[in-house]
Amino acid sequence: MNEQNAPSGVTCCPQCGAANKAGNRFCVECGNPLSLVLKDPFAKTGGTRPAVEDRKNENKKAFVWLIVLAITLVLVGLLLIVFLPGDISLPSLSGILPTNTDSPLPAPQEIFTPRQELTMVDEWGWSLEDGVLTISGSGPMKDFTWQGGPWKEHADHITTVVIEDGITSVGDYAFRNCNEVTGIRLPEGLVSLGTSAFEYCDITSIELPSTLERIGHEAFSLCVYLYTVEIPASVTELPGDAFFASGVQNIIVQPGNKAYKVEDNVLYTIDGKTLVFCPDDPVRTSFSIPEGVETIGDYAFTQANRLASVDIPESVTSVGYTSFRFMRGLKTVNYAGTEEQWRQVAVGDFNDSLNEAAMQFGG
Repeated sequence: MNEQNAPSGVTCCPQCGAANKAGNRFCVECGNPLSLVLKDPFAKTGGTRPAVEDRKNENKKAFVWLIVLAITLVLVGLLLIVFLPGDISLPSLSGILPTNTDSPLPAPQEIFTPRQELTMVDEWGWSLEDGVLTISGSGPMKDFTWQGGPWKEHADHITTVVIEDGITSVGDYAFRNCNEVTGIRLPEGLVSLGTSAFEYCDITSIELPSTLERIGHEAFSLCVYLYTVEIPASVTELPGDAFFASGVQNIIVQPGNKAYKVEDNVLYTIDGKTLVFCPDDPVRTSFSIPEGVETIGDYAFTQANRLASVDIPESVTSVGYTSFRFMRGLKTVNYAGTEEQWRQVAVGDFNDSLNEAAMQFGG
């Protein structure tokens, strides 16, 4: 007899299976103690014991997942603190929080206003009103990085630049990338324009003051709507890339300049030994460099996109850096000397158009 088939009030001995009256402490057949027999409460119903170990395992898994979730939340919080921009601000609570006249909330700072009061830097300052950026003060402006001056965040709102009397120089990169600028006013007394000072400006004309002495590298680079430029008699320093990739088609040097001259709409040093700059003359497709020129300067012909042929005299001994580049139409270069003489000419780097053109020798 087993425990499940035993009648009520009868306990089966687990040792020999003999039936014993309920309450007996020892089996009447084998003497096995019956008090240690625990009757399964699920036996009569055919059930099973709860899976205690399984429950423990499930609890352990849940606890582990809670720990993983907590660690993940902490890591996400740290990443947000590290990588989010520091200038993110909460929305204004004006009108939501109660007004406290004893400790008023600070007014939010405006990102841009049509009027920017004078901001002083060293001995000069700037202000912006209705699209006009005014530089005032005394002495030279400071030089800036390639990103531009302190007004670069307002560049899209600047249409005119006015530099007042007292400022003696425009700093490097000062108005670079001020793409909306169509007008510039420079004062008498200004002596220097820095590197890339007005690069990318959309000016159509510029009046340079009679006191100007120096024009920096790429000062008017990529000013594609600037077609004519007049160089004052006072200028003594003018690199060939001052108007690099601009729209300049005509160049004029005022009488009395002791450093530069213009012949046939081409800029030379006053002694005629260096060809400085050949603009993109719209009616010229060929050009003969005059005898006596010894140096073709850096960037000299990069603007002359319409030239199909260039004649170079024997007097030339050096061709500068990027002198013949971006000349899409250049097909032929005629050198007056022999091939052996041409090999003695020092040619700088990045003269792709010269190297790719058909070279013809006259000697």
